Amino acid sequence: MEDFYSVMDRINIAARYDPQIWEIVWQEANAYFSGGRNVEDAMRNIQSRVSIYLAEQG
Repeated sequence: MEDFYSVMDRINIAARYDPQIWEIVWQEANAYFSGGRNVEDAMRNIQSRVSIYLAEQG
């Protein structure tokens, strides 16, 4: 759980209000907590997926 909170602390404040970004975070967090990913992979996936999402929005 500490790892998850650490990731959440690093997310830009603007991202906290975008439901699509939250969906990405929750999908990756669920994969981490269910044992499907380690924390480094989950963080990397969040970074990658959010970056792609934001690029598509711009």
